[in-house]
Order: sequence, then structure tokens, then C-alpha cells
Amino acid sequence: MKSYLKFLSRNKFFTAVEAVGLVVSLAFVRLTARMLEPYAYRVSGYGWAFAAAAGITALIAFISIFWQARRAAKTDPASSLKKE
Repeated sequence: MKSYLKFLSRNKFFTAVEAVGLVVSLAFVRLTARMLEPYAYRVSGYGWAFAAAAGITALIAFISIFWQARRAAKTDPASSLKKE
């Protein structure tokens, strides 16, 4: 039970760190958008490119994690221990 509570607290800590990182990055984006408003030349219409890049990155991460997890699931633990 003690190790489970330690596991939960560790995961909550990392979740909190991720949430703070997300909030800081969104605040940075908002701040830079306000700083760039007075300029005459603006580039608009490229939001889809960022969304596409994020989607492709997430897809690659999912495929690589799924591939490694499937490979680990197919591996016989006894044969892995014999190799060590």
C-alpha cells in the first residue's frame, strides 16, 4: 500500500508539472501575440500547419510506443532472462 501511494504521488507530481508547462506555454503564446499586434505585416492562415505538425508528431509517438509495447508483449520472459 505504501508503494502504491508513492506511485500515485509521483504521477500526480508529474501531471502537475505538465499542467504548469502547458499553462506557461499558452501564456507565452498569448503574450507574444499581443506584442506582435502593432506590426503592419501579419502572417495569417497557417494555423492548420501547426495543427498538422502536432497531429503527425502525436501519430509518430503513438506508433512507436505501440510498436515497442507489442514487441515487449510478444517476448517470452523466460528467454529474456536466459540471455542475461
